[in-house]
Amino acid sequence: AQEALAASEAELRAIFSAMDDLVLVLDQDGYYRKIAPTNISLLAHPPEELLQMNLTDVFPEKQAKEYKQIIKDCLQYDKTQSIGFSLMVKDTIKWFEATISPMSADRVVWITRDISERKLAEASIQLQSAALNAAANAIQISNPDGEIVWVNPALTQLTGYEFHEAVGRKP
Repeated sequence: AQEALAASEAELRAIFSAMDDLVLVLDQDGYYRKIAPTNISLLAHPPEELLQMNLTDVFPEKQAKEYKQIIKDCLQYDKTQSIGFSLMVKDTIKWFEATISPMSADRVVWITRDISERKLAEASIQLQSAALNAAANAIQISNPDGEIVWVNPALTQLTGYEFHEAVGRKP
């Protein structure tokens, strides 16, 4: 039994050390109860401090209240919830997606994934899209076969084609 327990613990340690996500356990009142040895670099506070804190100590009041309600709903309805949020971590704003799942009658497991790179990429794409749409010059984007997949408003004004009429054409 001791060997089986040791093997099981070693297996769990290996799984946790391979995870990039942050795994937390919170109680029904929003207090942090456990921090899995995963990606603690994503924590806004050192683990020993966080384990003495509540969601209200980490998030603005309105946000913390919302998350506490999500925890209560998660426990009451035995249903996983998903949220997105940003948080200051080591002087940098990070963006996260979290999944909150019932763990026991009064605790949830809160699994958090850093999506900051994706958010920055999305913002960059939005900025590029806005610049292309605002450009005075006619611009079209075609696939390798020459089929038009996108045109900007300047091109539709120049050609008289609507966006949906231009897309799919071959010049």
